[in-house]
Amino acid sequence: MRVHQRRDLVIGGYTPGGRNFDAIPVGYYEDRALMFVGKVRAGFTPTLRALVFKKFQGLETDRCPFKNLPESRRSVK
Repeated sequence: MRVHQRRDLVIGGYTPGGRNFDAIPVGYYEDRALMFVGKVRAGFTPTLRALVFKKFQGLETDRCPFKNLPESRRSVK
């Protein structure tokens, strides 16, 4: 049985990789806190990946937006 659930997610940054980004961490708001749910890696053509990465430029911060981001070897920008 398939269950189709839907939830709007918020982009919380990107993990650097190669020429642009490796993955986009996403989450949802619970009360006023952004809760991490996972990373999106698939579905980007090389052209789209470059365009999205260009939009990220200038939006970087040293502060992690997620309340519950698990420890990782890679940083979120």
